[in-house]
Amino acid sequence: MNARAIEERLGRAPERARSGELWLRLRPEQLVYIVPDLVEGGGARFVTEFAAELSERFAIYVILDVGDDYLVLEAPLEAERFSSLVVRLPAAEWPEREIRDLFGLTPAAHPNPTRLVLPEGWPEGLYPMRKSFPREREVELAPPERSGPRMHEPVEGDGIFHMPYGPIRSGIFESAQFVVDTPGEKILGLHLNMFFKHRGMEKIFEGVSLEQAPLVAERVSGTDSFAQSLAFCQAVERALEIEVPPRALHLRIVFAELERIYNHVDHIAKHCEGASLNVANARFSILKERVLRLNAALTGSRYLRGVNQVGGLRQDLADPGVLLDELSSLEKDFGAETRLLKRTDSFLDRIITAGPLSREDAVAYGAVGPIARGSGVDLDSRRDHPYAAYPELAFAVATAADGDADARFNVRTEEIHNAFDLIRQAVDRMPEGSISAEVPVPEPGSRALGWAEGARGEEMYFVRFGEKGLLDRVKVRTASFVNWPLFPRTIEGQILTDFVFMEQSFALSQGGCDG
Repeated sequence: MNARAIEERLGRAPERARSGELWLRLRPEQLVYIVPDLVEGGGARFVTEFAAELSERFAIYVILDVGDDYLVLEAPLEAERFSSLVVRLPAAEWPEREIRDLFGLTPAAHPNPTRLVLPEGWPEGLYPMRKSFPREREVELAPPERSGPRMHEPVEGDGIFHMPYGPIRSGIFESAQFVVDTPGEKILGLHLNMFFKHRGMEKIFEGVSLEQAPLVAERVSGTDSFAQSLAFCQAVERALEIEVPPRALHLRIVFAELERIYNHVDHIAKHCEGASLNVANARFSILKERVLRLNAALTGSRYLRGVNQVGGLRQDLADPGVLLDELSSLEKDFGAETRLLKRTDSFLDRIITAGPLSREDAVAYGAVGPIARGSGVDLDSRRDHPYAAYPELAFAVATAADGDADARFNVRTEEIHNAFDLIRQAVDRMPEGSISAEVPVPEPGSRALGWAEGARGEEMYFVRFGEKGLLDRVKVRTASFVNWPLFPRTIEGQILTDFVFMEQSFALSQGGCDG
């Protein structure tokens, strides 16, 4: 679908704000039929829905992927309510509940309008994303009245009980609670309770300078630090029409793909741990550690923090030879370890058929990253909405059809091999020159989207500037926030002892989800 097709379908032409980005202003009552029509009939992909406060009124925004472009639909509200899209678009459930929690806007006819983000005991009528709520405000929470784990439409019946798992678990796990409906071994249903560590990251962005803001983006999700800061920086660069030097564009690919490698290797190691393959777990963990040490040698940060800045990068690549030598060694060792693992029946028996996600569910709920690609959804923003130097490089998008943990494992292993090749291509093609561009003072009202394909999928940012060149609104839509609601769709009929493989095959960031 292109701008002309959208005009033919809606009778109005969207405005081209810049390359890859279309905008269209609508009345709020139009969203409820136009958005589903574009998705169901026009082939658009629902990306996210969010709210913003504009001059003492609110607006709802919907972002759609319409092929070569992202389409932003803007609908200013006359009242503090809007029509829910969830009945026809399941992917809108969490975004609309988030809007209700943080802005106090009511999604009319939402099938589950319960609290999502804010903690138990948060005062009613207090909405932290409103301008009237100061960023530094302290809130006294009332003692929560817990009647048991939160569940929506639990499975009931003789012999069925509801088993809470988390939020505190043994090992290194972030805070999340899974409530399992089970008669003993088989899983009949799963309820997610997230946001135990909600930090208000979008509120923290408000009033932050452009020099500090990439450091805030890096803290959205620690293991996605580079992808988060890259998506944010590219949003600002698009809003301010900054031309990033070609050398910085190639270097960004090097660092982004190193981040992809260590994340994917880490989750392969966790799969091995779940299968009690202690030697394999140790060997893949060593590979991850080698990538982290390479990151530190190149940038001074194991997690590539403090590298991105608006307009380019803070650090250059001093000696590409060090990178390429270690890369060849890593690729050789990774290939050898992976071949051994794929010949280990006790490992394959645990991941084949575990946690199947149908292609239909992946599409309906807007899955991204390896979760989508493992269910046959050929989606990758590096290719579909190219940025940095990706348009100059050759790579294939890894996909699989079966939708189970094994399919997601295979997608990640292929992506690691592709990442090694992309880094070499970027280094070979890297021009000399500057690594940063001058950053102008933002004009009030300047706004744009930015995105990056992180290890977990498409990371999306919306930025708008206010007075004095400071950030007025930053919307963060992470891949983990999109993909977590799909997890319960993979559980029904599975067994409790395979839970670890299903969870690790999703490989999501709780920090990136909680925000």
